[in-house]
Amino acid sequence: MKGTTGFFLSAKHWQVFVLTWGAYFVGTMVLVGSVPEGPVENPLKVGLFSEVVMLPFVACFMGWLWSMGRFLFSISEPSLKLNIHFFRFAIIFPTLYLLAGLPFFLSRNHVVETVIIPVHLLALFCVFYAFYFVSKSLLMAEKGEVVTRNDYTLTLLLLFFSLIGIWLLQPRINRLYARRAA
Repeated sequence: MKGTTGFFLSAKHWQVFVLTWGAYFVGTMVLVGSVPEGPVENPLKVGLFSEVVMLPFVACFMGWLWSMGRFLFSISEPSLKLNIHFFRFAIIFPTLYLLAGLPFFLSRNHVVETVIIPVHLLALFCVFYAFYFVSKSLLMAEKGEVVTRNDYTLTLLLLFFSLIGIWLLQPRINRLYARRAA
């Protein structure tokens, strides 16, 4: 695996942390420093600016998930493989939704407000499925057997709380990737 995927799979935990959460913290600082005090004249402009500022974090985090999911799928036993097609959708849909949806969030159109709720729930489900896919696939790749919900719950929580989880999950990915390359 080359390119971005190869980088995420071979990167050290601190590199992935700095890339993803560093982008988030820098984006937050830029956003906080650029919002004027007092009433906002154009909420759409501020919303679009916040989306542009958060784009690097979303791209890096979803890229990390994408890389892990594809790699773990490729090394899993054929009988243990999860649905890669829905995983791809589960990564692409919320990413596009976050990038394209903000102008609709700021809309005061009741039709848009009605439609956005189920779409938002679908995006949340997709993110949870991506976490589930990566956590279960990681344990199945490490153990080489079917795992139960109790087995992968901790890994799922580490993905959910990735601020800490990156430090514990990335070395496991590095070991699998090094073993695969050898």
